[in-house]
Parts: sequence; C-alpha cells; structure tokens
Amino acid sequence: MIYRPIDRTARHRAQGDAMTHSPQGNVSRWIDRVFGVCAAVAVAISLGGIVGWSASAPLLTSYVPGATAINPTTAVALGAVCVALCLVRREQVRRRRRAVSRTLAAAVALLGAYSIAAYLFAIANPFDQLLFGSLLQGNRIAPNTALCLLFLGVALLALDGVGRGSVAVCQSAAAAAAIVSFLSVAGYAYGTRWLYGVPSFIPMALPTAIGVHALAMGIFCSRPRQGAMAAFTSNSFGGVMARRLAPAALAFPVGLGWTRLLGERQRLYDAELGVAIYAVTTSVGFLVLIWWCARKLNALDEARLAREDELWESAQRIEDLYNRAPCGYYSLDEAGMFVAANDTVLTWLGYVREEVVGKLRFPDLLTPAGREVFAYQFPIYKQTGSVDNLEFELARKDDTTFWVLLSSTAIRDADGKFVASRSTVFDITERKQAQAELQRLNEALEDRVEERTAALSATNRELRQKNDENEMFVYSVSHDLRAPLVNLQGFSQELAASADELAALWQANSASPAAIDRTLEILDEDVRPSLRFIQSGVMRLSTIIDALLRLSRAGRVEYQWERVEVAEIVVRIVDSLQLSIAEKRASIHVGELPPAWGDAAALEQIFGNLLANAVNYLDASRPGVIEVASLPSADGDAGFVTYRVKDNGVGIPALHQAKVFQAFQRLQPNLASGEGMGLTMTRRIIERHRGRIWLESVEGEGTEFLFTLPAAPAEGRAETSAKGDLIHAR
Repeated sequence: MIYRPIDRTARHRAQGDAMTHSPQGNVSRWIDRVFGVCAAVAVAISLGGIVGWSASAPLLTSYVPGATAINPTTAVALGAVCVALCLVRREQVRRRRRAVSRTLAAAVALLGAYSIAAYLFAIANPFDQLLFGSLLQGNRIAPNTALCLLFLGVALLALDGVGRGSVAVCQSAAAAAAIVSFLSVAGYAYGTRWLYGVPSFIPMALPTAIGVHALAMGIFCSRPRQGAMAAFTSNSFGGVMARRLAPAALAFPVGLGWTRLLGERQRLYDAELGVAIYAVTTSVGFLVLIWWCARKLNALDEARLAREDELWESAQRIEDLYNRAPCGYYSLDEAGMFVAANDTVLTWLGYVREEVVGKLRFPDLLTPAGREVFAYQFPIYKQTGSVDNLEFELARKDDTTFWVLLSSTAIRDADGKFVASRSTVFDITERKQAQAELQRLNEALEDRVEERTAALSATNRELRQKNDENEMFVYSVSHDLRAPLVNLQGFSQELAASADELAALWQANSASPAAIDRTLEILDEDVRPSLRFIQSGVMRLSTIIDALLRLSRAGRVEYQWERVEVAEIVVRIVDSLQLSIAEKRASIHVGELPPAWGDAAALEQIFGNLLANAVNYLDASRPGVIEVASLPSADGDAGFVTYRVKDNGVGIPALHQAKVFQAFQRLQPNLASGEGMGLTMTRRIIERHRGRIWLESVEGEGTEFLFTLPAAPAEGRAETSAKGDLIHAR
C-alpha cells in the first residue's frame, strides 16, 4: 500500500471532478465552455482581420468606423497563439504536438520582442509589412500589441514547464497581456486614447485588444487548477465567492461607468448627478451581489455541515468497527514502535492505549523465541511490503501468554519509503491448545500403538518360542518316555517267556532236582534282572513326571513381590556350596549386587541353579574361578538390574548353546547328575519377573550367564498373580 502526502493539485483536480457532478454548478464544464468561447473569438478575430484586409472591409478590421485596424501580421500571430494553445489544451499531450505548440509560441514571442526593439532602437520592422503591404498605409504592430504578443508567447512557452516557477511565469505573463488588453478595451469604451495607445505611436486596434484578452483568458482556462486560477475553480467557499464576485467586480463598475459617461454626453444629467447615480447604483449593486453570494454561501455551508455530520457519523462507525472488531488491529513504525492499536488487541494484552502507543515496541511483547522470528522477518517485511500467517506468542501485562496469527501490509510514501504497518492479528490460543492436545493424543496413541505393537511382537516371539519349546519338549518327553517303555515291554515279554518255561518245567519234571536247578537259574538270570530293569524304567518315568510337575509349578506358583537383597541370597547359596567348592578347588568372587524387586524364594532358586551349574561344570585341570556381580543395564533395560554369573569351566559348544534352556537337555551328563530342567526352570522364573536371560560361552574357556530383574515395581502394573503366568495391568 502506498501512502502519498497531500497533493494540492490532485486535491483541486478531485474537487473539480466533484464540481462536475455538483448541484451547485458544473465548474469544469463551464471552464471548458469559456475556453471554447475564447478560442472561437480569437479565431474569428484572426480570420476576420485577414478577410477584412483581403476584401477591403473596414468593419472586420476595426469594428469602429475610423478606428485603427488590426495589422494582418497581428491577426496571423493571434491565430498562431490560438492554434498553439489548442494543441496543449490538455496537460497530457503527445510530444510532437507540444513541440509544434512551443515553436509557434516562440515565433510569436520573437515577433513581439523584435517589434518592441524596433520601436526602442528606431529600426525598421519588416514583419508587420509582410501581408497586404500596399494597403496598410502606415498600419503597423502597435507597441502595446507587441508587448502583448511577447507576453502571450512567453506564457505559452512556460505552460507545463518544469518546476513551480513555470506556473508563476505563465500566469504572470498571461495576466499582463490580459490587463493591457482590458485597458485597451476600456479605453475604446470610454474614448480615452491613453488607455489603448502610446502617444506618438499607432494605438492597439480594438479587435487586437479583444483577441489578446480572449487568448489570455484561454491560457488561464487551459490550466484551471494551477496557480492563482485554482482559487477561482476550487470547490471551497473561496472559490465560490471568487467565481461570483470576479465577473461583477470587472464588468459592473466598467459597465456602470460607461453608462454614466454616455448619459452625461447625451446631457441627460449633469456630472454631479451622474456621480451620485454611479455611487448609489454601485453600492446597491454590490449589496445585492453580496446578499446573493451570502445566500449561496449559507446554502453551501448548510450542505457542508450536513456532510460533516454524515462524515462524523461515518467516522464514528469506522472507529467503532476498528476498536470493536473481533480481531486486533495495530500499526508499527519503521523501528517497530506501536503508533496505533485498537481496543481489541489492548484488551487482549491487558494494557491501556497510553501504555502502548509510542511507549512499547512489538518485540517487547514477545517471548524470546518470538523476538528471534521478528528480528528475522521484520526487515524482510519492510522490503517486500507484506507478510501472511505468522504465529507469535504475546505476553500480557500479567505475564501470561497467548498465541496470535499475524498478517500485515506496509504503508509507503510517494518515494516508496516504509512509513508504517497495517497489521491484523487473530487470537488462536484455543486453536493452539487444541493442536497441542491433538498432538499429545496422537503421541499418546502412537506410544500406545508402539507399546501394544512391541507387546504383540514380544508375545508373538514368546508364543513362537513356546511353540518351539513345546515341540522340543514333546519330542524330548516322547523320546525319554519311549526308552523306559521299550525296556518295560521287552523285559515284561522276557518275564512272560520265563514264566511259560517255568510252567512247562514244573509240568514235565514234577520238581526234579534238575527242574529245581533250572528254575533257580531262570530266576537268577532272567526274572530278577528283568524285575530290576523294570524297576529302573519305572523310576526313570517317575523322575521325568516329577520334573514335569516342578516345571508346571514354576509357572503357577503365586509370587510374593518385595524388595529382595540379592547379596544376602548369594551369600547363603555360596555357604551351602562350600563342600562342592572345596572339592573342585574353586573360588567364588562376589561383587556388588544391587537389590531387585521380586519373589525371594524364586530369586534364590535362580542364583542357586546358576551357581550350582557353574560349580558342577568347572574344568578339573585348572583351579575354578566363579564371579557373581552386576553390570550397567542397556538402554532397552531401563528400570532393570543386570546380573551375571561367570565361570572358567568347560564351556558350551556353539552348536549346543541354543538348546541349553530347553527341557531335558544335558550336554555333558558325565560331569553332573540331573534331568536337564534347571536352566529351563530358571528362564521361566526370570521371564515371570519380566526379565530375560542369555549366555556367552567359549568351549574350553568358560561360560557367562547374564539376566535382568526389575529394580522396582512396574508403574501401573500389579506384581501378583493368582495363576502366575500373566502380570495383569490395573
């Protein structure tokens, strides 16, 4: 947006445009008509003079019998001035037309200047004898005519010149020509040669005086809103008064004086009565004129007051709209200082206008982050002139904040320099809160989805693992149960065969010594070994069933959750293993062991199984070393404590490491007894504590078991379960 200072010419032009449609009168149209009349008069005088000399018609060259006739060169000069003036009637004309106009004006000015020089220096003037030289009989360009031609040429040359001085030169020259020509017309009216001629020289012709005056008035009418003419054409009270008084001030006294003189010459009254009539008539005439003007001015003033009331009401409506708008309006100067602010934004801020306008800069109301944005955007805005949809957090007087959405356009002066901003702000606090709440809900939803996805992934992995374990468990149990059953079946068949043989012996030999010996042999060599093998198979089956029952109980036992001092548990376990540790020539190093959250008995079972395995699988060829300590938890194990049990035993081959946590897996049964269920139960207990277990082992160097246990109760979760397999959320 461009702000322009007051341009009086443009203002007058606007007033003139308003006058064109005003009920008080069409001033612009009236001026155009006056210009047209002046041009027509000048053309008629110019053509009439040339035609009069051509046709020897004195009335066309002098208008008054016996009076001085217009010089043909003067007639041509007046025509040239008229043509030059008509070419530049409008301010915006083509360059060629303006060039032709100035050429004609310069020629007329030179003609006038040369004619004056001819009189001053008593030199011949061939220019006024160019046309109809044989008929002129001493008719020349009069001195006052030459002066008027010079004035008219200078006025046309200065028309639309550069700078304010050109207007003054133009109108001063035109006014001088108008005064000289008016005096000449008055001289002819009153019969006073001193007014229209210079003694001892040819006087100005009446057609010349009328033509010069018409052209001078035409020059004034061509630029009605410039210089002194603007006072007559403005729509103000002064303009109205000037337009009504000026014609009367010129015509009324002159006409009344001519009437008085005519009456005296006709001896209708004497000089004293003539003066009295002139004075009284002048007074009455001017009183009537003043009354008429006053009446007109009163009507204009009433219209002005009515218009001012309308403007005041309109201004009040605009001010009310500005101050009570649902959005904030304000303006900043080039330094960012408030120069205006409406009531809405002041209410939002909690300030009164006197505390803000001229006192605070916009960055004073911003948060630190907002000041950085303003410092970056404000210089760019002053260059580009607009900014849209910037978000700022403003600080109120009570230090609370609110969010606004800002858009602004720049106001510039005529030179394009930044003057002020015209800014609009909308309170978007509720929208920002809704966005923040929506973002929070989205983040919470994403977190829940991520948690549920992770939980589902973990559950799927656990289900796949359980499925694999179940398959391996079924295979292992089937394999382990099949061997005793095969033995039971074989030895039961052996017993049946032995029983059949005994029956046959007893039936055939009736208890002979040989039968008795054979019977004893069968009992010793067949029946008793078969019974022993059957009993061994039954015991094996019983052991497998007991192990399955223990594994089942490990998943169903109800834990008593509490803070458990792990260090005390490990000390007790190490004390219970002292005999085995001495037999293995081993040593156990116990490091720092933070407490854990869980079931004390279950945690003792974990450490007991791992320490017992570490002792049992030490390498007999070197002293055994066992370490029990804690490690820093990884990023994914936040809230858990990581423990480790490390030994320098025989180690686990890489191919068998994936099977160590499966049921009934004993990789080196010759080193220790058992069913291969210890590590399976250990992992089950750790998983019920929401932890995990893994191992690192190198065959021949040793094994390290690592596992995690919770350091504190899980937030939002119950740590007890009646059935034990799941940890329910509250």
